[in-house]
Amino acid sequence: VQTAVGLWQFSDYCKGKQLTGYLKEDELSEQDIVQLAQQACIGDVFGRGDRHFENYIISDNIIYPVDIAYLFWPDNETWVNRYVAGGQSEPCVLRQYPNFEKTYWAVYNDTFNYLYENITQIKNIIFSFFPKKVASDYAVFVCDRLSNKDYVALRKESVNTHLEIYSQRYIFKEKLEKAMDRLNYIDNDLLRMYYYSNLNRSTAFFLIDYFNREDLFQLIL
Repeated sequence: VQTAVGLWQFSDYCKGKQLTGYLKEDELSEQDIVQLAQQACIGDVFGRGDRHFENYIISDNIIYPVDIAYLFWPDNETWVNRYVAGGQSEPCVLRQYPNFEKTYWAVYNDTFNYLYENITQIKNIIFSFFPKKVASDYAVFVCDRLSNKDYVALRKESVNTHLEIYSQRYIFKEKLEKAMDRLNYIDNDLLRMYYYSNLNRSTAFFLIDYFNREDLFQLIL
């Protein structure tokens, strides 16, 4: 709807559960893994940022992305890797469900191929929605990824590297939780912040490296 203050878009309301809560209280099915792999590939190809688990809703067994504020973001893979290392992005579910790893990457690859086969239609959609100059830049963004025959392999390698970082951080997260349970108080403001921000979530020390705070791990040992 075009209004005096801009374009408004409306969608149906889906009553569901944030993925964060779902991961804690429910068990993911193979179809859930399939959908997350599809969302991950689409997000990577289109440069979608802010892909943490609070920005996914599960409703009637369908996973919906919400709050899509960033698309075609330059070097978006760098930020996605930071989300993976912090336990916030789609492939992080593989830490809890390693038996679905082959399924996840097979679906990711199939989704990439599907997007490649429909690259002309994708470009047409981009040009139909955005102003010509902006659309040209965004079309190049997408085509650069889809024309890279090594893109999926490179993403898998990078994701696995950052999943390992996530696994290491999760160990420190569990140690911090045990220390808090034992002492009922941690005399460090940053550690308390990480403790409460990760509480009841699958996350672990998001952006701790970005802010050069990795020395905090030594306080947990």
